[in-house]
Formats: sequence, C-alpha cells, structure tokens
Amino acid sequence: MKIANFILLIAVLANISALKAQDYSNVKYVPCDHKDSEQLDREAGNSKLFIELAETSKQLCSFSLQRKVMVHVPLRDVNLHDANLRLSNFSSSDAENVKLLRSYLEETSFKRANLKSANFNEAKLNNADLSEANLVGALFSMANLDGANLSKAVFGCSDDKPSKCTDITQASFYGPSCSYNHQQKDVVCNDEKLVFTNLKGAKNIKSLVYDYSDHLNFPSTLISLRKYLRESGFEIEAREITYVIQKGLDEEDLFDLSKVSTLEILGAYARKFAFDYTVQYGASPSNALVIMLYTLIIFSFVYFSTLMIQVFCKLKFVGDVFLISPKITIPDILDVQEYEDGIFKIQSLLRIIHKYRDMQPPYGPDRQLELKYYFYICRHAVWFSILSSFHFGWRDLNVGSWLARLQPTLFTYKPTKMFRILSGIQSLVCIYLLAIFVISYFGNPWG
Repeated sequence: MKIANFILLIAVLANISALKAQDYSNVKYVPCDHKDSEQLDREAGNSKLFIELAETSKQLCSFSLQRKVMVHVPLRDVNLHDANLRLSNFSSSDAENVKLLRSYLEETSFKRANLKSANFNEAKLNNADLSEANLVGALFSMANLDGANLSKAVFGCSDDKPSKCTDITQASFYGPSCSYNHQQKDVVCNDEKLVFTNLKGAKNIKSLVYDYSDHLNFPSTLISLRKYLRESGFEIEAREITYVIQKGLDEEDLFDLSKVSTLEILGAYARKFAFDYTVQYGASPSNALVIMLYTLIIFSFVYFSTLMIQVFCKLKFVGDVFLISPKITIPDILDVQEYEDGIFKIQSLLRIIHKYRDMQPPYGPDRQLELKYYFYICRHAVWFSILSSFHFGWRDLNVGSWLARLQPTLFTYKPTKMFRILSGIQSLVCIYLLAIFVISYFGNPWG
C-alpha cells in the first residue's frame, strides 16, 4: 500500500506543471504541491505567511491557522483544501470560488463573507458561523453542518452558470454537538446533545439541490431539520425545505428516463405541473392566485377577440354569448304590484354592433358611438371571464355567487358552442387553482 502511494506521489510531482495549467472547476480535489512536515510546521499559525500566499500563489493546501482573526482577508480563488482553520475569524472576507474541500472549519466564522461558488465538499463545519454569507453556487456535498449558523445566508444559482446551484448532496444538518477542546486540542462531540443547522431567515432555500442520479444522495437530515424549524415557528423556511424534498423526488424520476417506466415519468410531470408550477409544493401558495389572475386576463382577451371575429365573419361553429335578464327592469318593478316570475329576455352581446352596422346615419358612421359599443362588449367579456373563473365553488367557498350579488342589475350569461367550451375549461382550471391555494396556504399536504 505504501509503495502504491509513493508511485502515485511521484506521478503527481512529475506532472505538476501540467496540472497547474488545467481547469479544475469540475474536479473534486484540486492538485496542490506536496508539503513535508518541516514546511507544515513553518506554516502553522503564521498569519503573515497565510496572507502572502493567499495574494500570490493562492496555494494553501493543508495550511494550519487556528484561532486567528483574519477579517477582510481576500481569499478569492485560493486553494485551501485539507486546511485546519478551526476557531479562526474570516468575517466579511472576499472568498469567492475558494476551495475548502475536506477542511476543518469547526467554529470558524465566515459571517457576511462572499462565498459565492465556494467548495466546502466534505468539510467539517460543526458550529461554524456562515450567517449573512453569500452562498450562491456553493458546494456542500457530504459536508457536516451540524450546529452551523446559516441564518440570513443567501443561497441560489450562479448567474454565469444557472445550472450551478447551492449543492447539499449527502450533507448533514442534524447531529451531535461538537466543540473544540483546548486541553485535548481536538474536537470533542457529545452524542447525547443533538444540534440542528440554523437556517432561520435564510434566503432562497428553494434553490438548494443535490445529485439526483441516486436517491441515496438525498440529505435525509433535511426532514428532521424541517420539523425543528416548524416547531420553532419558522414556517416559511420549513415550507421551502419541503419544496427541496418534493422537487428532488420529481427530478430523481426524470434524471434518467431509461431507468423508469412511462407511468412514473408521466406521474413526475403531472406532479410538477399540478404542484410545482402552481404553489411550489406549498412554498409559494400565492403563485396559484397569480396564475388565476393571468388566466382571467388571457381568457378576457380571447372572449373579446372571438366576439370581434363574430362581428365580421359570423362563423357558425364559434357560437355566441347571450345575456339573460328579466323583462321587468328595476325601475319598472317600483311601479308594479306583482309580476309573473320566469319571464326573461335573451339577447346576444353582439346585438348592438349588428344594429349599429345596419344603420345608415345621414352624416356617415358615428365613430364615437362605435367605440362605445366596442367598450360595451369588452366590459362584458371581462365580467364573463371573471364569472367563469369562479363559476364552480369549493365547499362553502363560492366566489362566483358572491360576485353575482354585486351586480347592479339581475342578469346572467349563457355561452354556446366554442364559448361554452372555453368557459368550462377556465372554470375547471380556476377552481383547481383556488382549491390548491387554500389547501397549501392553510395546511401542509406535503408534510
């Protein structure tokens, strides 16, 4: 085994110049010069040497710098894998794209630091302080975040690489409490005391991802963390973790389509359309109302445009929208002691336009009156779209009947042919959006 390691070391040293010229952005471990024990002893605790190398060679592999205050020290693109930075303070440092793979960062502070695209894979971050840090595109694969403070931290995807988001593959968010013991000069863990990662106030938790190629890559401690946040009163953060969990289940099914059945693929897409694109699995219930508003506006335009087409083309298969109202108007009712119920008049919404087009004014067409008639149809198209959106009620929630009682006069619509089909589709879509909003806003159907 030792001979094999020695041969591997010789191969690395022989190709070191070529390795430095390569792009290691997608490589798990970044090559670094071999350091002997004498060099490691010289570097240990040397703050000035640390700053000098960080600005020049940027190669600080296996560097030991414990209990040092290094606020605002630039660490951009610095290679610090296997480094020991326990109890050090790097608050407000510019550490974009820093490589801290397998590093020992227990109780280390990166508060308000710029850690965009930083690599923390397999790092020990027990009780570390990353509050208010920029963690957009950072990698935490197999990292230990037990007890770490990520409150008000910002997650997300890189602007230059939208597919590169904050990665938490097999990361740990819940485990025994660990702290540095000054007498033993090592980290000691208390298995009886369990701690959680602090995600209170963290932004864009929904962007967290993991390797969807295998379900074993799922960070199972997220479920315990979600329960802890919910019991602590941080419902927003708990809902966003639910979105990460549910989205992961869909992406796992869609990652390799050759390994799943057609039914599972259809089920995954159905879940995405029904729950992800609408309310994001409860993380954004108001999205359903926004979609409903867009649906109302789009169908209003469709109804108005189709009615205008009927004015000029009179297509039989398109149909019409009829306005049904009592023959006795409200002013007449005041003068009538009694009248026969059930007597209604049915008129097409286009009757005014047709009547106007048949008229021959002595001085030419009245454009102002024509615009007034077009506005009349537009107004009815919008109101017809609103009533179609809430035509169906859900349990005791029937918005359509409430809106009908707000009308100054008693009337209703009767669509035919294509208008009836479009109105039915709109009603079904909107009742679903309304129901999913109520369920996800007042409950937790996904845990």
